[in-house]
Amino acid sequence: MQPCAARVPFLLKRFAWLAVVSLPLVMQNAPAAAPAKIDLNAFDALKKSVALPNGESLAYASMGAAAGPAVVLIHGYTDSARDWVPLVPYLSPRLRLILVDIRGHGRSGKPECCYTRLDFAYDIKLLLDALGVQRADIVGHSLGSFIAQTFAEYWPERTRRVILISSSGGAKAGALPRKPAYDFAAQIRQLKEPIDPDSPFMIGWWSSPTPVDEDFIRRQRRDAAAIPLRVCCSASMRICSARCPSSRRRRCSSGAAPIPSWRRRCAGACARRCRMRR
Repeated sequence: MQPCAARVPFLLKRFAWLAVVSLPLVMQNAPAAAPAKIDLNAFDALKKSVALPNGESLAYASMGAAAGPAVVLIHGYTDSARDWVPLVPYLSPRLRLILVDIRGHGRSGKPECCYTRLDFAYDIKLLLDALGVQRADIVGHSLGSFIAQTFAEYWPERTRRVILISSSGGAKAGALPRKPAYDFAAQIRQLKEPIDPDSPFMIGWWSSPTPVDEDFIRRQRRDAAAIPLRVCCSASMRICSARCPSSRRRRCSSGAAPIPSWRRRCAGACARRCRMRR
């Protein structure tokens, strides 16, 4: 299998944005000269885990100024908080960076259910509660960009700014669904556990159109291979939640309002279909 070239339209060149993305909202006072790279072992050692009130465990790394403006960085599908390491040295040291492993990824918990956009976003909200962060800039890449949009939709009072990378606003109302050029989800469903991080599929999945440190890529492949297939499949079906009738959606309040119950039924249906196809 050689998914790399066909995967580019979906993830819009995973690492290309590292060299060209402009984030004036978070790059204030960034040094002009290229800073030193972050040691990957030191970064991995920074990660902590917090038990959330919804029963999930979320891993994250804090960097920068503890009293500075909070910036939450949300990675993409099959990635981890380490995804942001090449970018972090270019950001202002005055910022409080919160790099998250979303549920099912990295060192965060990997529950049976659920993996809708709202599940991911609610975890972020509870993490900010636990860290005492009232408002933050929310930065999301790929899947993380959908999580960022959802967070801002449900908790606008907690959102200062939203920065979306390799994102989408969804299809226009009334537009006919388009068949993807490459069904990467089908390729994922063909995998068998344990996944070999050095298999042709994983090497292709993690190929980059721009030069990236090989140790960085190797670690990313290793972490991605450790994600259970049920998580990979459920997360790839995240658009299931958007198919639920909008009339059944309830906006959460800024307090402890429960997450809408419809999303668990919808996500559960996704997970059941995933298991049936494996």
